[in-house]
Amino acid sequence: MVKREHQNDFKVMIVELLKSGMSLKEVGSEYDLNSSAIKVQVNASGTNLGKAF
Repeated sequence: MVKREHQNDFKVMIVELLKSGMSLKEVGSEYDLNSSAIKVQVNASGTNLGKAF
């Protein structure tokens, strides 16, 4: 399995979608990402989404 790398603007967009209320499952499904990859990005951004996870 090859590790995909995303551009910074894509990562920021994912975090913004979660902040806007989109669920982790919705974002993952829409952009073909697993929840672990999304959580890593959110944590790296320093964003606190509370109970989003």
